[in-house]
Amino acid sequence: MEDRSRERLCSENIRDQKSEVRSPESEQWIRCLAFCQGFRASVFGLRVIKDMVAVPPSSALSVKPPGKLFLMDIPNFGDQLNRDLFFHYGVPCEPSKPDQAELVGVGSILGFVDSQFDGAILGAGFLSDTCWNPFFQAAVHAVRGKLSRERTGRRWGPVLGDPGLLADRIYQRSEPRFALGLVPHYVDAQAPIIRQLASQDSKNVLVVDVTCTPAKVFEQISECEVIASSSLHGLVVADSLGIPNVWLRLSDAVLGSGFKFQDYYSAYGRTPHWFEPTSNCSMKDIRNAAKSPPDNVCEIKAELERIFKRLPQILGEVRQRRSSRFRRLRRSFVNRGVRLLARCCNGHH
Repeated sequence: MEDRSRERLCSENIRDQKSEVRSPESEQWIRCLAFCQGFRASVFGLRVIKDMVAVPPSSALSVKPPGKLFLMDIPNFGDQLNRDLFFHYGVPCEPSKPDQAELVGVGSILGFVDSQFDGAILGAGFLSDTCWNPFFQAAVHAVRGKLSRERTGRRWGPVLGDPGLLADRIYQRSEPRFALGLVPHYVDAQAPIIRQLASQDSKNVLVVDVTCTPAKVFEQISECEVIASSSLHGLVVADSLGIPNVWLRLSDAVLGSGFKFQDYYSAYGRTPHWFEPTSNCSMKDIRNAAKSPPDNVCEIKAELERIFKRLPQILGEVRQRRSSRFRRLRRSFVNRGVRLLARCCNGHH
């Protein structure tokens, strides 16, 4: 009796499968199954991508592939210093756009970084006082100064200081050969006053070209007894080397209306002082306007170096955090798919 029942059920199933006309309920069920299969394939694809970007635990951190470092594509040694700095502290980097970057380092570049950035910020600053960004998802280890910190909505936490102060840890310094070094920002390179000052005593005045490699710029700055610079990182490197310096205001062409200079000096608790040369000023006038680096430069350098010595670990933490978010996102997709399948099943029955 049971065998006949099985045969009847089997023949009915075969007949139903051969039927070309399906009921609306069957069509809905088939569409549901197709969706679930497609969803399963999508999840598998996500798993493959996740495996490609996953990193080992912090006990076995690796810097492969190279870190993705946000770099501005401009001929400015302060921005190009980033690669050498990160490489020196154990993380080779490749340039990246801000939406793909894992790391943000030296420069007035925080205004170009999205508020959803979830990488690590290590000493960058804003370009002007109109910029702000809370960076809720980022690991903010250091910013250039108090003004940039305020514009992230933080009152404490990140170390203050420009990582360019660590330049003396990277490059070879030279013996002083010039009484004065002029470091014009690349937008001020053709300023008439630069040529005028250089011509006063060409044997004792060196004009530093900031479009050269960071190593070359560092070498030239180290050859000078005093630095006058309209480039922020000319002053930063001078402070790194312990060379008296002064901010040289040559024009309004440098963006930001002086904000980045104010921000940089706020890390020392100082207000910036500058020298605005006139047509009859002399090399002696500029040398007299220069001041020694702040007393707490060494303290700030030590704090920055403490962070940069952890650079491979910091990069690993960024990748682990992104990987964890990826897993949570995938789990959320799976859970939604299961709930949808359950609703379809309940509706069918």
